[in-house]
Amino acid sequence: MARKSWRCRIGWHKWVLVSGPEDGAYEECARCGKNGTPPTGRPGFMGG
Repeated sequence: MARKSWRCRIGWHKWVLVSGPEDGAYEECARCGKNGTPPTGRPGFMGG
């Protein structure tokens, strides 16, 4: 991506479930592409 969204810069990612051919399912930010899981494990006030 050309530029990181201001929301992602402050940790307000848009987590989506993605399935890969080798890795299985994992969460990734739809805006910046960061891999991982939100701190609470689910979207909340600042999670999604």
